[in-house]
Amino acid sequence: MIIAVDFDGTIVEHRFPALGPPVPGAIETLHDLHERGDRLILYTMRDGPYLDEAVDYLSAHDVTLWGVNGSPEPPDWSDSPKLYANAYIDDNAVGVPLVYPRDAPAYVDWPRVRRMLDLDGHGDPMLDRLLVTLYQEYSESVYAASWMSPPVRDQGIAAGFTEWLRTWLQQPFAEHEAVALPALRQAWMDATAPDGDDDR
Repeated sequence: MIIAVDFDGTIVEHRFPALGPPVPGAIETLHDLHERGDRLILYTMRDGPYLDEAVDYLSAHDVTLWGVNGSPEPPDWSDSPKLYANAYIDDNAVGVPLVYPRDAPAYVDWPRVRRMLDLDGHGDPMLDRLLVTLYQEYSESVYAASWMSPPVRDQGIAAGFTEWLRTWLQQPFAEHEAVALPALRQAWMDATAPDGDDDR
């Protein structure tokens, strides 16, 4: 997978033109993505000496880049100047989870990005994203969302999954996600398992 990664607000906190403090989890996740075989492109508004500073920072932290503000192998099916990637990790990108400090600009929440990319092998990342979406919706009727088939709803999803949702929605999501997500996944499995299946 080709992944385009922003710098300020993503790898370091916003302090431009200076280098901000490192964003927790960024470097470790970039290392793991590279080890998995993903190709990383630094995709930033920095240019000139400021871009050099960002590249040097990543080099000093042993982050291997496949490209910098461009692809070494542009797709042969388009002449568009847009950078082609399969995923874009940027604090300004819609859908990228953020941390909101009280006294500083928001930055990327890398532990949640890891989960979205299934870097730690916790299961189906698409299911996790659906669970996170449901969790954040704060609705007692989410079990009837259109993507769920009638058989799933008929297997007690209202009693099982929604009860878990109601329990965990009593607390702020970001503070309890590490506990809530496995619990929600188990609730999903319990609600959708065939009757009489004890190996859930």
